[in-house]
Amino acid sequence: YEAGIQFSLPVQNRVAKANLGADQALLRQQQLRVTQLESQVSAEVQNAITALHAAKTAADAATKARELQAQLLGASQESFSAGYSNNISVIEQQTYLTQAQTTEVMAKAAWLKAASQLDRVLGQTMENSGISLKRDQVQDGSRQH
Repeated sequence: YEAGIQFSLPVQNRVAKANLGADQALLRQQQLRVTQLESQVSAEVQNAITALHAAKTAADAATKARELQAQLLGASQESFSAGYSNNISVIEQQTYLTQAQTTEVMAKAAWLKAASQLDRVLGQTMENSGISLKRDQVQDGSRQH
């Protein structure tokens, strides 16, 4: 005769379940981070496009203002030549034209800066600048340093 006691306990892999829970939480965090980054990139692109349009509009307006100021200077010079105006009026118009030219240059510079910012956000800076890197060049360049 034999006698004995047999216990049956469900053995669960608690370590594996804990690892699974931690991995699932990490996965959710990473998914949220990706969503956050996508939103950030979208906002940056939208802001860059808006800035580009605003800068283009400002540059166009500055060009028109400079053109009109040049016409006013021409009219002032004609008036001076005809004896209807004094030289102070011509000098003032020349000053205004110079200011308009400066404003135009600054507006065009802002427009170019906005365009380069959009290129940066879109990751097209090198491509639009005509720069290309081949894989061999990058690897060779890293060995030289």
